Amino acid sequence: MKVLVTGAGGFLGRRVAAALAGAGHDVRALVRPGRDPRALGLAPPIEPFVADLRHAADLDRALEGVDAVVHLAAAMSGSDAIRFADTVIATERLFDAMARSSVRRLVLCSSFSVYDWTRARGVVDESLPLRERPYDCGGYASAKVWQERLAERRAAELGWELTILRPGFIWGDANPCPDDTYGRTVGGLHLVFGPLRRPALTHVDNCADAFRAALESPASVGRAINVTDADDVTAWRFLGDHVARSGRGGRRVPIPYAFVALLAFAVQRVAALVWGERAKLPSLFARGSFAEGYRPRRHARARLEALLPAHRPVDYATCLDRTYPPRARSSAARAPEEPHRP
Repeated sequence: MKVLVTGAGGFLGRRVAAALAGAGHDVRALVRPGRDPRALGLAPPIEPFVADLRHAADLDRALEGVDAVVHLAAAMSGSDAIRFADTVIATERLFDAMARSSVRRLVLCSSFSVYDWTRARGVVDESLPLRERPYDCGGYASAKVWQERLAERRAAELGWELTILRPGFIWGDANPCPDDTYGRTVGGLHLVFGPLRRPALTHVDNCADAFRAALESPASVGRAINVTDADDVTAWRFLGDHVARSGRGGRRVPIPYAFVALLAFAVQRVAALVWGERAKLPSLFARGSFAEGYRPRRHARARLEALLPAHRPVDYATCLDRTYPPRARSSAARAPEEPHRP
């Protein structure tokens, strides 16, 4: 299959292009102007294609001979307004170009951020409601909600075979330990909020393989699928492995979730009284973002396993070995055991 991968110069995009090429697909990797495809590792059999997603002429050429599109591109820098606008414009231009082409297969990269995490309890799956007011939740999340809505509308109008994947926290060599997976670091102290909770982790290689499996799975057409790895790594263990293997240093401090939740609630109420209900807060205290990052829950993988039977994720230990270089691994001390329940 001839596949165009947008955002192929990014952290996930490079892995998706490699996973598709490794499975025998003919991959055209779209990278934005100003980036060197060779420096990104986009070499034969992958075909690099430098283009601006906002320019129709570039996209018409990029889609020539293509059977399917894996759309990963999203603006990751700038203000909320700029990130939203750039992502929206790029997606509109891409979908317009697809409408002029013969492409009928689309795999869209969305995000866990589209969900209303204030309503999440217990085990979370794809039935969790989406945000009702996405434009109040920051440029990235609102852009992802908008992408999903537009993709679904265009797919219904034009008969596209659409699959939406919603990855959790993507980690790996270029992003080994996102703050929102454990808490915050202050000086030499790593504050772990709810140390026994299990973040929605997916290693970048496993996530890329899920996109490969989704593209190849007829059963995934018309479905949205959450992408996480096995739900058995706690925030305490994940940060401990990172500290030990990276040589980062510092001391982990377990903070009970109830304490942090009470603090966040107090900040939200004070902000609402002073600035109104739509006051902008840092992600640590914003209601939806706090719930997304830190509320204890489990993550169901039933739909992922049922619809993507060819997905073959590697285990957590192997992911750690792929993330940290041999020198860091050989000198790493063993991470301390799990804390007692606070």
